[in-house]
This record gives sequence, C-alpha cells and structure tokens, in this order.
Amino acid sequence: EIFEHEKEILSPISLIFESIINSETVFNKSNEIVIDGDLLKFPLKLRKKEQGDYFYPFGMRGKKKVSKHFKDEKFSMFDKQETWLLVNNNEEIIWIVGSRMDDRFKINNQTNYKLKIKLVK
Repeated sequence: EIFEHEKEILSPISLIFESIINSETVFNKSNEIVIDGDLLKFPLKLRKKEQGDYFYPFGMRGKKKVSKHFKDEKFSMFDKQETWLLVNNNEEIIWIVGSRMDDRFKINNQTNYKLKIKLVK
C-alpha cells in the first residue's frame, strides 16, 4: 500500500512521488506521469493484472481491457507478467506502470493538486 504523503517506494518497484506547483505542461511519458492528485483515493496499491481489468487510455474515449492494451502494444508474455498496475483503493487503474496512464486522472483547468509519479528503473 502507498499512503498519501509518501515520497518514494522501493518495493516491488521504485516509484517517486512529487507534488508539482508550477503550471508548466507535462506530457504523459512511459516512465513518468502527472495526474490530478485530488482525484486519488488513498491508500494506492501496486498489483499485477487481473481477469477483466480495464482502464480509460490517456487521450482516448471509452474503456479498454488491459489485456487488449497488452496485445495492441505487442507486450511479450514476460512483459505482461512483469508489468505493474497502480490502482486507487477502489481498484480503478491509474497507470499501467511504464506504459499508459488512465484518462480519468489527467490534469485539467480545475486541477489544484498535481502529482508527478516517476518510475525509477
């Protein structure tokens, strides 16, 4: 579990959490995302994919099964097994870590609290 004021976790993977104060636009990168921190429901957790998991891919409309995302992005069997999902406490997927964030957590004009999450490889 990842609690609200944690700055870093080291296991099972290394993630750094940083509040963003300035208003610069930050784009979704594979190893780094900036999300609307006000939308998070703590504690967050990291877990592997489960049967029927879906998310709303950043920049797209509608939902998509995580398994379909893996297929479309040509993930190997090893990559699928090694990929972590960052989820809210209500199991909403925030980020397929190292791949794509969920559109529901993107920043907008009403965002007060921006949170940058970075995967440290």
